[in-house]
Amino acid sequence: MTVVKHEIYLTGISGRMINLSADFLAILEYGRLEYPTELFYENLRTFKNFGFMKDWIERSRIKYPNSDWGNKWYVRDEESYIEIGGMGGIVFLLTNKCCLVSHYISWGHFVMEGDAEDIQNNLRSLIREIAANIGTNQAIYIPDSSYKASKVQDLFYDDKEYHLLKSWLLSNCGEPTVRISDIYDVSSNRINTNGYIVDFF
Repeated sequence: MTVVKHEIYLTGISGRMINLSADFLAILEYGRLEYPTELFYENLRTFKNFGFMKDWIERSRIKYPNSDWGNKWYVRDEESYIEIGGMGGIVFLLTNKCCLVSHYISWGHFVMEGDAEDIQNNLRSLIREIAANIGTNQAIYIPDSSYKASKVQDLFYDDKEYHLLKSWLLSNCGEPTVRISDIYDVSSNRINTNGYIVDFF
């Protein structure tokens, strides 16, 4: 998929300029024994129980006809995880204990309320549907780079349990923000560089 990204910079709490163009990530608890990768892939391929995802991809194709949204899913077996991707800009990384979902929508566009496409609601609806399929009721939202919270990915790639990722974030970044919009302060045009969200469904 070819995507043109525009870099967005804001002043962080520390006063330095922060790049908001890091991608959006969600991490969910996942058990490969309870929900095997083969079943995950087959349900994605047929969109079984993934009605919102199917609709969102179709709406995106209509709205952005010149973008390559992909026509099928692929599966790639990496050393420490299995990758599934190929449609709608959505990529899944599956370890034995967690599921990481990435999308090329930037962290900046996610935390800055007021977008005409209602990015927050669409991404949260997508993650809620994924959570329901894999049997969990919460997700962590973080940027994929440039922020302290993004370093929790090291634990993900080490195949650590979801609760350990939450504990690391609490110890190193503080409490999660109550609202997504709390990460970005409109009045001061500043962003909390330790900010992350734990969403419950």
